[in-house]
Amino acid sequence: MTQPSRPAAGASRYQAALSALFLVAVVLMATQYAVVLYGPAKVLIAPLGWHGPEVFAEEPAAQAPGLYVINWRTLDQVAYKLDDGRFLPPAEGVVALLFLLALPALLMVGWRRQVWPRYPVVMLVLLGLLSCLSARSFGAALRENVQLVLTALVTWWLAGLAVVDGEQAKRLNRLLAVVTVLLVAYAGAEYWFAIIKPAREAELPELVRATCASRTAFSGLMTMLLALGFGRVLAAGNFIVAILWIAVCAFGAARLMAGGAVLAVLVAGVAMMAVRGLRSGLVGVVLVPLGLAVALYGSSGHHLDHLRASLGFYRYAGRQRVGVEKRYLEMAASYNGLGASAEVTAAEPDATGSLPVTGTRSNLLTGVGAGLNYQQTIGQYYGGLDNPEKQEPDTYNLYLQLALQMGLFAALAWAWLLLDGAASAWRAYELHTDRGLRMLALGIFGACVGLLVFSVFGTVLVRGTGLLVFTLLGVAARLEWLGRPVEEPRAEPAAAPAPAPAPA
Repeated sequence: MTQPSRPAAGASRYQAALSALFLVAVVLMATQYAVVLYGPAKVLIAPLGWHGPEVFAEEPAAQAPGLYVINWRTLDQVAYKLDDGRFLPPAEGVVALLFLLALPALLMVGWRRQVWPRYPVVMLVLLGLLSCLSARSFGAALRENVQLVLTALVTWWLAGLAVVDGEQAKRLNRLLAVVTVLLVAYAGAEYWFAIIKPAREAELPELVRATCASRTAFSGLMTMLLALGFGRVLAAGNFIVAILWIAVCAFGAARLMAGGAVLAVLVAGVAMMAVRGLRSGLVGVVLVPLGLAVALYGSSGHHLDHLRASLGFYRYAGRQRVGVEKRYLEMAASYNGLGASAEVTAAEPDATGSLPVTGTRSNLLTGVGAGLNYQQTIGQYYGGLDNPEKQEPDTYNLYLQLALQMGLFAALAWAWLLLDGAASAWRAYELHTDRGLRMLALGIFGACVGLLVFSVFGTVLVRGTGLLVFTLLGVAARLEWLGRPVEEPRAEPAAAPAPAPAPA
């Protein structure tokens, strides 16, 4: 497969404008800011907002009009009051607007020059649509699938359209480098105020989450960004630049509050070094774990205990096992909605639950339906779970969650698309000779490997972070496309000279 010829000048200017706007969307993808329309009030959720839930003490009808800026900690306390509000994520809004503006590209840029979503992405979306057929709430499942189409198909296509040459790819990588440094610095400040400064019993590791709504969402985001940063270490031609990025990656890894993210960064780092050769891979097996150990050295004991607990299947009180982690109990309880027999249920139906016990039952091929259908399925069994604690957000095993929501093949499609993205980035790394492009391709390869591991312990298909996943996958496909040889126009064979006239 070879590249077709370059687009016309008008199409190039049009595409360059879209590329610049897409960079704005990428910055928003690294956050989970949201605007909530709450009665007559408008609430902006931002990390720099003030802390004061007393403004939400009134009922929505009595809420004073105005704009209120709150932080994530305030949101934790008043989220139940905002359940009826309409969330408007800026990142998704900008991507939807860009999609409408980019539709003329189908004609201006050309069909053959565009990078189209691959089979596993299309398969994941189709399985989501199929799950609507067995959903308890068809409307909730349909809304979730509209968001999935925007997150997966549209974002992938826009990423390929916004990065059509090597310079635009390197510009995107430079922007993500700035975002990484800012997020690491922000998390470092939160770590100081939530972990180091308070006494041991007052430590609050769940508050170290920077621009994200939960520590797990932030850890998933940093799994990708730290892999890109380590790619700059391995492919940098400047020793000083490599040392600086080693420091950024080490400091960022030490600020992670999810053990699954630390494990994902470890596996991604070793895999990235292995791509460079067998000897480099063997060195990585030693140096990457050693580097992480040094980065975590001196961390709070409570922080390390929290990392270990976030990896476990069982929960403990001190050193004594007291039960199973809530996220796995909820998964097992939702299995009841797949028609399991009574012998394998995790809990008996709760007569006082939020939903009646009776209802439609799904199967392993279509799941219980996307979106709120998963929570509704758990609802009738929630009172019988052997763990009264509330489950921390975004800490579910993503493979199990996709299998329960959209069927068993949805979990396989998620693993397939990450493996396909890693393979595409690997091929791009081998095809290119430009140092900047190899750096980006290697980083995306590490991000895909890291997400394969992180998805066992948390979900990244949330606002903002999910968009960035498919952005990197689309860029990997574009980098592979750019590495192919350019198709040269074939020269027409020269006409044979006319024979000389015969002598009279």
